[in-house]
Amino acid sequence: MTSRGRKGVNYNDVVRACKELEEQGEQVTIRKVIELTGGSFSTISEHIRKWQEATVALRDSKALPDELITALKTAYVSMFNNERKLNEAAIERERKILNDSLKEIVNLESENEKLSKDLEAMKQHYENLVSGYERKLAAAESKASEAEKREKALISKLDALHETLKQTEIKMAVAETKASEYEKQLARLKKE
Repeated sequence: MTSRGRKGVNYNDVVRACKELEEQGEQVTIRKVIELTGGSFSTISEHIRKWQEATVALRDSKALPDELITALKTAYVSMFNNERKLNEAAIERERKILNDSLKEIVNLESENEKLSKDLEAMKQHYENLVSGYERKLAAAESKASEAEKREKALISKLDALHETLKQTEIKMAVAETKASEYEKQLARLKKE
């Protein structure tokens, strides 16, 4: 056997390799499948495990009554529908969190911009008064310093919200991927 050395080995590639090995009377092992298909140990072992479970399930299902098989299919369809609804609800919650976060970011950016403009206006005003008002200038510098601290605090909060937004987008993408996988599984079950 020679390695085909392909990248992106999928489940069907592994199933074909397993059947080929069985037809040749050889034991199906991860090493032998990798020799036939290429791919990583973890990917191939996961596909072999799924193939073995499907093979056992298929053999067992031939011995099961049709009513039981129908009931199991109905239960699986119901389970996948429930899981899909839960995922959709989770996606909707994440969307709401994302939208709320975006609104807060917009508000903070607006407030930050306003504070920046206010800070600039204060600096200009106090620069114009600096020659005759040293005492007033000290007070103005104190206000400007506090405004800068607030600005830094807001920028820090904005950075944290950006990170939260990024994490929420990741969670949303994961949830959408799961939902897609469940829909594919559901479609497969309905076809069966």
